[in-house]
Amino acid sequence: MFDRTAKPSLSHMPKEEAFIKLTNNAFNYHLLGKVAFDTLAQLVNDCETCAFTYSSTESALELLSKAPPTQRN
Repeated sequence: MFDRTAKPSLSHMPKEEAFIKLTNNAFNYHLLGKVAFDTLAQLVNDCETCAFTYSSTESALELLSKAPPTQRN
């Protein structure tokens, strides 16, 4: 999320919250119905979900370049 005054941060986001945010921001979610639901559910299940806040492109790139990769078992 862009916030002009925020310090860049990357933090854990519960999968349920990530799923809801994705469905609320998918412009054609309602048109695709079950296909959209299943696809987003699989995506969220397969990924680490994070909240990302930044104040500029430069600060975002700097933070992401330092973030360690995560691995799920």
